[in-house]
Amino acid sequence: METTDMRMYGDHVNPVVAEILDSLGIKKKYVKAEGHTIEYEHESGATGEILDLACGYGSLIFGHNNPEIVATLQEYLVEKRPVHSQFSYRPVAGLLGEKLASLAKKYLDEEFIIRYANTGAEAVDLAIKHCE
Repeated sequence: METTDMRMYGDHVNPVVAEILDSLGIKKKYVKAEGHTIEYEHESGATGEILDLACGYGSLIFGHNNPEIVATLQEYLVEKRPVHSQFSYRPVAGLLGEKLASLAKKYLDEEFIIRYANTGAEAVDLAIKHCE
C-alpha cells in the first residue's frame, strides 16, 4: 500500500519522478543520513541502509551530517550569527577569492576577480556578464 506522502508527491509535485521511482521499485522514504549512508523506510514498511554515491550532486562531498559541519552550524545558530546577508563584507569569502585568484594568475597568467554562484542560473548569468 502506498503511503500518503509518496502519493501526494506524485500527484502534486513531480509525477514523472514518482513514476520512475515506482517502476524501478525504489519508492523509499529516507529517514536518517550519516556519512555516506542513508537509512530508508520502504513503502512496504521494510527498513534498510544504502550507500549514497551521488553525494547530493556535489553538495554532500563531506558526507551527510558531517560532525564538523554540524558543530559549526550549531555554533552559528547559538550565537545567532547572520548566515545570509547579501550585501555585506564577508572576510572568509575574500580569503577564498584571494587564493582562487592567485591560482588563476599562476596557471593562466591573468588577473581575475572571483565571483561566487549558488545555482546554475547564477553561473550562466555571471558567464554572460563576463563576456560582455
